[in-house]
Amino acid sequence: MATETDFAAPPRRNSYTEMLADERFSPDDIYIATMGMTGSGKSSLIATCCPEALTEIGHELESKTTAVRIWTFQHEGLHVHLIDTPGFDDTHRSDSDVLKDLAYWLGISYEKRGIRLTGLLYLHPITHTRMAGTPFKNLRTFRKLVGSGSMKSVALVSTMWSASSGAEEEDRDRLLRETPQYWGEMIGEGALPCRHYNTRESALSILEPLMQMKPTTLNLQRELVDEKKDLNWTEAGREVDKEMTLQREALERRIEDTKDEMTQALAAKDEKWIADLAADQEKYQRKIDDTRSAQEEMKLNMERIFAEKEEQYKRSLKEMDDKMQDFEQKRAAREKQYEADKEKARLDKEKADQKAAEQERENDKLRDEAEEANNDKYMAQLAMIMSHIQKQEAGEEARREEYQKALLEAERRKKEEIEAIEKEAQRFNREKAAMMQMQMQHNNAMMMQQFGAQQEQAQYWQAQQQQMANAQAVVGGAAIGGVGAMLAGCCVM
Repeated sequence: MATETDFAAPPRRNSYTEMLADERFSPDDIYIATMGMTGSGKSSLIATCCPEALTEIGHELESKTTAVRIWTFQHEGLHVHLIDTPGFDDTHRSDSDVLKDLAYWLGISYEKRGIRLTGLLYLHPITHTRMAGTPFKNLRTFRKLVGSGSMKSVALVSTMWSASSGAEEEDRDRLLRETPQYWGEMIGEGALPCRHYNTRESALSILEPLMQMKPTTLNLQRELVDEKKDLNWTEAGREVDKEMTLQREALERRIEDTKDEMTQALAAKDEKWIADLAADQEKYQRKIDDTRSAQEEMKLNMERIFAEKEEQYKRSLKEMDDKMQDFEQKRAAREKQYEADKEKARLDKEKADQKAAEQERENDKLRDEAEEANNDKYMAQLAMIMSHIQKQEAGEEARREEYQKALLEAERRKKEEIEAIEKEAQRFNREKAAMMQMQMQHNNAMMMQQFGAQQEQAQYWQAQQQQMANAQAVVGGAAIGGVGAMLAGCCVM
């Protein structure tokens, strides 16, 4: 079990681009992926080991994990990387986009860095009353992605257990374990069923057995990298394509239903009904077109997946450069505003000091005149004037203090804003450097592939030339033998 010292090193979160470019990510480290539908508790389980992840947990229906992310912590001398993945029910992207993200990370880390997973967690909330629809779709795709050969490296984790869990949750857990099309077959192939009670001790009790496993090559990695299949021809790709085909056919049936209703609406001359049906038809058709497009986008191999991601990173680099330029402009504008505020405060103070000096000279003049006149009434008026002047001076002093406070506040805000901008700039620079290094690695890999292809072609032509030379030698030998035989016959005659 973990001790307090196990978590002494601060956890890190990294994008997969940083992982591929960062040599601190060693193939000898522990890599464990978490998978499951949105809301199954993937990010919450990770947060029990990496508290930094608490700031990014989503508790509503929208998915907070929209890309593959890596959280790192140390446990008993091991570097453990927990990989947070989006579910196939992501609220912002299609299932094909999610599969491409998973395929890219799994394929490129395996092909370029030799990194393989030590284990996988598949999470399912025990609070769900039915295993149908989205949960069942996620589970089927997961099985195709992993393959039976890697099932011993899988932990099937039921989440959302609490002290109030009772017989109903126990029945659901038993149904999950014993039903073949749910967890039953996977358990038979070596997967380990577990429960997570949302504590660090519970999470580590699930993770520790996987840390002892040997790294495994997933079915999707073998198909994409070793067998060079296109994504749509992998088992996981075919499963996702089948689900999208079913979705498209269901939408097409809805359009047919609305056509019948539209006939009735036109006959009834109900304008609102007609407008609502037209909007529904447009919405369904748009979803059908999006689904077809997503299916077409899966027809690509590992090299094209990498090229597509490289284009995305180039766009990201440009966006980062634009943001950096925007930050610099904001900082320059803030500096200019600060200097303007500072100059205004200085000028206001100078005016106040000049006015105070002029008033002091006027006071001295009045005082001298009063002393010369020795007039009681005049002295009383002078006293009133002096009292009014003193109040004015007090007001000017208060305003000077306000100016000074405003100046100090502006200085404080400026310092905080500049520090925030510099931190953001440093983060962007790190990600930009990682992406540029990754692009360099990709270019080197492509050059090596081209060089290997040229070598194979040269070896092929050398073999062809050797075969032709051997054939000519055989033909020449046969011809010489025939001439010799003829000459021998002539001699006999």
